[in-house]
Amino acid sequence: GADATNARALLLYHSTFVALHSPQDCLNLDPTWMASGSFPKALEHAFAVRQLLQRFKGCGIFLSPFPLNCIYQCALIWLCNIVAGAETSMVDVKMAIQELQYYSAWWPEALRLATELESLYNMVRGRFA
Repeated sequence: GADATNARALLLYHSTFVALHSPQDCLNLDPTWMASGSFPKALEHAFAVRQLLQRFKGCGIFLSPFPLNCIYQCALIWLCNIVAGAETSMVDVKMAIQELQYYSAWWPEALRLATELESLYNMVRGRFA
């Protein structure tokens, strides 16, 4: 439904917002997992995310408050949290939806990016679950 579509499209945006406002919380990962063989694999997926993000440099204001390198770092954190089993709550998603209303003109680009990120999400979950 619409909620699922919104959640899919806003996961990256919300993670970016959190990464910029509370980076220490985001980086509080399990050191055992970071030392395991899964971490380099997550990095590989993060590099793939970076390539996807580079396609959206022309999105204008949609990216302007968040430099591309910050979004890349956020995507890495996002993938790490997925592999570590973290979840995004519906409260977080609803808050992100409110914030993203400002960027509604760039919704198609956000949705296309989120669709590709969802494929990476499924790949990571399938490989490390």
